Amino acid sequence: MYSDTKSQDYIHEYRWNPDGRSNAFSTRIGDLIRADWSISQSTFANIMYSRTENHYRSHLSSDPEFYNKIKEDWTSDNEYYSTFDSVLYYVDPDIFLYSTGNNFYVGGQSMGVYSRKSIVNTLKAEITNQINKEHQLKIGIESRKTNITLSDLQVHYSSNTNYQPRYFAPMITPNNNSFGPNGRTPVELSGYFQDKIEQDQMVVNLGVRFDYFDPDWKVLNDSEDPNYLSPLKPINTWFDLDGDNMISDDEMIDTNRKEEEDRLKSNANGESWFRDVDPKTQISPRFALAFPITESGYMHFSYGHFFQNPSFNYIYDNPEFEVPAASGISNTMGNADMEPQRTTQYEVGFSQQIGRDIGLEITGYFKDIRNLNATEIKKTFIAGDRYGLFVNKDHANSRGITLALSKRSLENFSGNLDYTYSISEGNASDPTAAFYDEASDIEPEKMLVALDWDQRHTLNGTMTYHPTKSSGISGIFSYGSGFPYTTEFAGNRTAFENNGLKPPTYNVDLRAFYNFALNKRMNVSAHINVYNLFNFLNELSVYNDTGRATYSLLPTYTAEYSGPALNTLDEYLVRPHYYSSPRQVKLGISISFK
Repeated sequence: MYSDTKSQDYIHEYRWNPDGRSNAFSTRIGDLIRADWSISQSTFANIMYSRTENHYRSHLSSDPEFYNKIKEDWTSDNEYYSTFDSVLYYVDPDIFLYSTGNNFYVGGQSMGVYSRKSIVNTLKAEITNQINKEHQLKIGIESRKTNITLSDLQVHYSSNTNYQPRYFAPMITPNNNSFGPNGRTPVELSGYFQDKIEQDQMVVNLGVRFDYFDPDWKVLNDSEDPNYLSPLKPINTWFDLDGDNMISDDEMIDTNRKEEEDRLKSNANGESWFRDVDPKTQISPRFALAFPITESGYMHFSYGHFFQNPSFNYIYDNPEFEVPAASGISNTMGNADMEPQRTTQYEVGFSQQIGRDIGLEITGYFKDIRNLNATEIKKTFIAGDRYGLFVNKDHANSRGITLALSKRSLENFSGNLDYTYSISEGNASDPTAAFYDEASDIEPEKMLVALDWDQRHTLNGTMTYHPTKSSGISGIFSYGSGFPYTTEFAGNRTAFENNGLKPPTYNVDLRAFYNFALNKRMNVSAHINVYNLFNFLNELSVYNDTGRATYSLLPTYTAEYSGPALNTLDEYLVRPHYYSSPRQVKLGISISFK
């Protein structure tokens, strides 16, 4: 499998200067090998190996190999490099003076150069044995090893570089981030055992799963002094010759300065600067039960524990442990010692057949989610300097009920209709919420609030008609009530988090196909897909002072023109990216050979 794409995101400030946006390149290469075999009439097994490589790059140049070319010029010292095209990155030093206030950029460009590559090797094996009429045993194991490399650079263009586009070497400035040449190599292992018990009036599934996760990384022993390359505490810069745990003026001399190796071996507390984290494990029981209550209806119940590893972004964020001095609250920091997210889920339901072709199902569920990612504010040795460390602090719960009606194909017509009522509440939706609250001097939430994905009502329907065996047409309808948002006025929150609701959304898609034989050895399938058939203008993002994408209260307290007045405020407040995509029509054809 191979795919290679190029794209550009919409950035509102660059609306008048679209060429200033970065180009994004995504390359995906995948290989898979699978073997299945029957060991006996009642036992079969399979084994699968896959390798997937994803490489994402983002930079101003339209050349997809731009990042690889500049990478060849890196060396190990801390000097500037000037490998960038001065024409490509030309910027008038005063250009952004024209873009102050509510004005579009009239020049300039994105100065970031980003690359992230992941290579995932996965090995899975399963064996199934039908021991007897009642018991079917299944055992499986999975191993996944990921290698992640990352480089995030900022091109400098200022009087300090004589207005030549240059960048610093990675790993010496907060403007640049790197995972280094070896990257990160987290390891995930899992195994499960399941016994399916089938009796005349009951089906039981008993299972247990084991999960193991090793991020293969380290954490700080002293959170007050994060960066060993630029220590904050004097005792981490100079040797304490007299052993009084203080550094005197006489000890602050170049000949008494600690080397990097000295700091790594012993920090201000006599510990190593970093410590390796221990792997995380969990044993998760699973149970499911189904039994008939009528001739054509049955009840089902399930209970289980689930294990979800933290996102790699929250583990490896700020890979060089940098917190600039005198920066206030400036950035976040990953934490390789975070616990996995743990979910306990309960589900109970009822299914009933009605007539020959109608099925009714009612299902209720409850999820208790613990160890959600959050940020904890850490103070450094410099008074007033803080950073947000990702930790396990938040919790959430989700509960709801689903009513589903299905009609199997009869007289060329089939369909499905389902309605869900659900509630999702927790401490916070965004793991960085506490960090931004601290930066904005807002009291963190101390009660359960609606989460960003709390959609109380959803309705989905599908209707399919097959005029012939080789053709069909389907209509797909969806409705969703509004997601929550936090009300604000003049940039200040006016109530608790997620107290408002966005408008509901609607969508109808249409799909049709026709299959025919071109000759005895070739079949052709033609299809048409129409997305957002009725061109609904759904408001996906809204202004926090009105709850609508169509208007804002900003003009009531802001001048029509600001800065150099190259555009009006009304022009600046038109946000096309706040709405769903317009109608799209896609035609396709596929050919298969016998």
